[in-house]
Amino acid sequence: MSEMLISVLHPTARVKPSEGFPMGWRESMRDWFRKCADPEAVEYIVSVHESRWADFWNGELGPVHFPEWGRVVVVRNTGPDTNVSQINAAAAASSGKLLVGMMDDLYPPERWDLALLGAVPDLDRETVLHCSTGSRR
Repeated sequence: MSEMLISVLHPTARVKPSEGFPMGWRESMRDWFRKCADPEAVEYIVSVHESRWADFWNGELGPVHFPEWGRVVVVRNTGPDTNVSQINAAAAASSGKLLVGMMDDLYPPERWDLALLGAVPDLDRETVLHCSTGSRR
């Protein structure tokens, strides 16, 4: 597997439509794509717990229409059904130099990828960024 520049790690429990999330995990994923300056440099990894695996693949919110990311990976989390386990499963499957954790209810600013790359000038050096999400939560 060749290395990607950025890996977006998307743990989700929203594999079925709900009142608050009628598009489940897809709405935020599409927004990240729309606001990305260079999606070909991004690997998008969705992590789904094994308890929701069949619903994800067979339901109406399954991975039928991914936009043109550089690479798309869907991982099955066989560990605990927690956000930490979900994000760790996604990180284990990643190849990016810059790992970006996100959630179903997080939406990025325009050109988020360039903003992050500008904040981390040396991708070979270990760095942690904590970014405001603008979320009311």
